[in-house]
Amino acid sequence: MTSTCDKAHQHLLATFERDKRAHQMLVFNGQQFLRKTNRFSLLEYLCRAIAGQQLSTKAASTIWGRVKILHQASDLPFKLFLQRANFDELRSCGLSGAKTKTITGLARADSQGELSARKLKTLDHEDLINHLCQFWGVGQWTAEMCAIGYFKMTDVWSEGDVGLKNAISFLYEGDSEKADKAVSISSPFRSYWSLHLWSALDNGFFKAEQ
Repeated sequence: MTSTCDKAHQHLLATFERDKRAHQMLVFNGQQFLRKTNRFSLLEYLCRAIAGQQLSTKAASTIWGRVKILHQASDLPFKLFLQRANFDELRSCGLSGAKTKTITGLARADSQGELSARKLKTLDHEDLINHLCQFWGVGQWTAEMCAIGYFKMTDVWSEGDVGLKNAISFLYEGDSEKADKAVSISSPFRSYWSLHLWSALDNGFFKAEQ
């Protein structure tokens, strides 16, 4: 049986066959994967994302590490730990007031069944994103990254992602019409198109062309 990853890769290769630079990028990157993970609950995934917003990877890791130390010391499941956590105690980990408010709000939503991954995975990506954005402090970008990274939805494009903006601008040399068309024709595998663009930024494809 052909996997979704295989189908996505073949679709993109065929779609961009006559787009020389895009096709070269796809071949250079190789097949991309939306890897499933059972490491975190949806609540923890979102809280980690919120904690790390607008921070370097190192700073985000340090702050979240402090939160996890508090969690481990509580000897409680993560959701119960957050429900009972003291606001100032969470702030002391390095979280801003706004991020702490968002995280404690998500914990309340989870306790009320509003973050049931089992239920939310039945939604299409637009409804999922709208649902997540109703929670205070959860923005469009965070919801889109959750749709891709946690729920592994295959056809998500994040218009506001800086990395994607930069990558597609490099690819089409600032031609917004060509860039918009590429995003459109990459459907129903826009998440995989996104993975390719992110990979091209990381693996030196654009520098290798110069």
